[in-house]
This record gives sequence, structure tokens and C-alpha cells, in this order.
Amino acid sequence: MKKCLLLFILMSAIFLPFTGCKKVAPVPPVITPTPVPGCDWSMTTGNAAFAARMFHSSVVYNNAMWVIGGVGPNYLYYNDVWYSINGVDWQLATGNAAFGGREQHTSVVFNNQLWVIGGIGQDGALNDAWHSTNGTDWIEATGNAAFGCRFGHSSVVHDGKIWVIGNNCSSIADV
Repeated sequence: MKKCLLLFILMSAIFLPFTGCKKVAPVPPVITPTPVPGCDWSMTTGNAAFAARMFHSSVVYNNAMWVIGGVGPNYLYYNDVWYSINGVDWQLATGNAAFGGREQHTSVVFNNQLWVIGGIGQDGALNDAWHSTNGTDWIEATGNAAFGCRFGHSSVVHDGKIWVIGNNCSSIADV
């Protein structure tokens, strides 16, 4: 009896590794794409109501997107102001804002008003600041701000103030 039991244990030890385990092909992991905000873009309109332009400014104000100024072909400086609540249908707030045509200016929303700051226009670099509550009627806050002429700068609102950051025209020999 002891010989049978010993033979069974030995046989089990010899054959178990060969009969008890199957070689299984590895299963590749399932890759589930996770959407990343800002990575999926789609064109809302390829034919906005305003003319083609560059170096304009854009802000969100009163639940609408705003496009302000900029420069078009042949250095045509715009001082128009457009807005849209859906990015498809654009409305002209004004085709001739009180501030002169400009590019490379900045815009911010401060004290529940749109602001346009500096830039460069037909007559050179600017250091003015304008504000509006409706995008149509613009009031000059200053025509000669202490920060000096600016274009290609940035502006932000922080701690109850408008901050005008970077670039100026002191390094430009001829504007």
C-alpha cells in the first residue's frame, strides 16, 4: 500500500506540471480612449460675417464672444467690433469704433466693461485705453497711458486691476 501511495505521489509530481498547466496566449489590454478637453476640435463656421484678419483680440463678455479690430490684407487696420453667442451667427456692434484701427492690441473684461489697450495702427504704436459696455459706444480712458506704447503685449485682470504685460516700442527703431 505504501508503495502504491509513493508511486502515486511520484507520478503526480512528474505529470502534474505537464498536464495541469496550459500555455495561454497573453491577452493584450483593452485600450479605451479617454477624451481630453480641448483635443477634439470642429469648425463651427468657415464663413464668418467679418472680413479675414489677423492680430485682432477676442474676449468673452455678456455671454458672447467678441472679435475686435485687427489687420487685413494690404495692411487695412480694422476698428470694427463683432459678437456672437454661438460662433456661427455674428453681429456687427460697430463698423467704426471711436478708437482707431489697430492690430496687436489686447482686450480684457474689467468692471463689467470691454477694454481695448494699445496696439499698432496706421500712424504707429499706441498707448491708449478704451472701454465700452455694449461694444458700440467707446470711451477713451486715456490717450497716453503711463505704460508707454505697446503692441504684441498681453493684458490680464487680477486683484482688481488691469495688468499690461510685456513688449513695448522702445526696441523698435521705426514703426
